[in-house]
Amino acid sequence: MRSSSLPFLLALLIFSSSVYGDEDLRSVVEGAKREGSVTLYMSSQIQDIQRLLEAFKRHYPFAKTEFIPLVGERLLARIMTETSAGRYSADVYSMDLLRAQLLLNRNLLQKYIPPEAARYPQELRDPLGRWTGRSLTLTVMGWNTKLLPKELVPKKFEDLVRPGLKEKIALEASTWDWLAAVQELVGGGEKGTAFMKELAAQKPRLRRGHTLLSQLVAAGEDPLAPTVHSNGIEALRLRGAPVDWTWTDPVLAKVQMLGVAAQAPHPNTARLLVRFILSKEGQKILGDVGRNPADPEVVPSFSSRLSIKGKRLFVYPAEWGGRGNELRQRFEEAFGKD
Repeated sequence: MRSSSLPFLLALLIFSSSVYGDEDLRSVVEGAKREGSVTLYMSSQIQDIQRLLEAFKRHYPFAKTEFIPLVGERLLARIMTETSAGRYSADVYSMDLLRAQLLLNRNLLQKYIPPEAARYPQELRDPLGRWTGRSLTLTVMGWNTKLLPKELVPKKFEDLVRPGLKEKIALEASTWDWLAAVQELVGGGEKGTAFMKELAAQKPRLRRGHTLLSQLVAAGEDPLAPTVHSNGIEALRLRGAPVDWTWTDPVLAKVQMLGVAAQAPHPNTARLLVRFILSKEGQKILGDVGRNPADPEVVPSFSSRLSIKGKRLFVYPAEWGGRGNELRQRFEEAFGKD
């Protein structure tokens, strides 16, 4: 009696969990049991992926989980090599949305709209249902509180061209996406181009790497940096560094997307994994490891100040990924090379 009732109790726990929504989960779970495994191609730190997969397996102990520990261009290169040769090993893809443009162009993501995505802002969901944001990289304005007077702290992008900020600004040397976003937000066209010329006249320093940029602000090398990442500058502030930061309106957001591979060998288990990562539990895990969850209802445990609830977002569009060379050249023309 005890052994026969255990599967029923386990199933009851699974199907009543807040992880799940309106999809016919029973048939998906049964299909996943037959598949028995799932492979995740995710551009992130190994320990972050392990935390997610360990928690996923607590819900689905029958699923063998594997992941590919590559990041950025290396992961994208592997995907392109495999799929060009007709090999489809991945069930789930997760990477920077700008890089994922190549996946979208080659129809390597299938349409799948998980119920959990309904909680997410429209900007974090593909209109065609091929991806949902799983976490965000947020660009904010950070400054050294000992070096920058309060009256010079910028409240909006236009404030960056104040005369008092000349030679006090530092930019991350590869933020061509930031340049394109700001040009659009200050008016676009000739107005955006004119603004960038004014900003270039401020003689900003170029720094290679967002982590280094935040550290240089903390060390007093750079009074102001409008291209720091929110979690990096906040970590320094919490450790007592003389720094502070502010959101822009809208907040500039680079999306780390999540989607099911078009030729997924294990499509049911892939759906379960996507749903779990987008669930409140999965999003909380991302917040616990210092990422910015895409779910606005999940406040990062690292710092409540990083919550995006109620914030307007400007998401770097996926199509910008196909214009990387053009936008990079525009950045270098405006500010030079590091």
